[in-house]
Amino acid sequence: MVGIFAKTFPGTNPQEVLARTRQAGFSSVQYNFACSGIGSLPTTIDQEDIAAIKAASKFNNLDIVAISATYNMIDPDPARRTAGRLSFAAIAGAAEQLDCKIITVCSGSLNPTNQWQAHPDNGTDHAWTDMLSEFEYIIPIAQRHRLRIGVEPEHANIIADARKARKLLNICGTETLGIVFDAANLLNRSNHDNTIAEAAELLASNTILIHAKDQTPSGNAAAPGEGVINWPHYAKTLRNMGCNSPVVAHGFGLEKAAQVSHFLQRYF
Repeated sequence: MVGIFAKTFPGTNPQEVLARTRQAGFSSVQYNFACSGIGSLPTTIDQEDIAAIKAASKFNNLDIVAISATYNMIDPDPARRTAGRLSFAAIAGAAEQLDCKIITVCSGSLNPTNQWQAHPDNGTDHAWTDMLSEFEYIIPIAQRHRLRIGVEPEHANIIADARKARKLLNICGTETLGIVFDAANLLNRSNHDNTIAEAAELLASNTILIHAKDQTPSGNAAAPGEGVINWPHYAKTLRNMGCNSPVVAHGFGLEKAAQVSHFLQRYF
């Protein structure tokens, strides 16, 4: 099953957004509430919004395999972190009503302006403990709504690599917590195939969602097939380790959506 970030397609009407998703050849989406015109992290979600998404996904024969709830889990601003928690709870409740089983988060950064940029204190014991306390808060919320939380290793975040992701799983358990495996986020040296294989050995058994984007030699995001990732190796490595989780593409413009759909269906 190959899907795409719904927000790849501009618009605030789920019927229009999901229709374009289906037209591009995808069979599923990772939904973002910005596609409903209420922002990526709404603190309240009306029943009318949920009904509109449900109707649009059914009409277009699209599965909602995940929903984004990516607030900065270690935001140094307490007010923003509180707002993030409220959004997580609201999105979790909506996800259950939409029969979506995965809600995604990022482990956060102490960078005060951008959760996707590193901070020199991200690797400290204090930051790690702070992040764990946030997972202790949101895991029970996910459990109440029968959801899995997908956390994605990101070089600029607390969970910066596969080893730290494995450490998090060992501490928090894997009943509720799982991994969003994005090979492009894990590359950090020239031997990319070995890097992916090592990460898969640590995380494939607990991967609940596969993200598909590529990376240029200079480290910028690229459409799958237009960067350095060896896609046959990537797909085969995960498959050989028993990982058949949903695949969701992102990191490119809408003009490449149909091309990416066709490309990824060769491997997944």
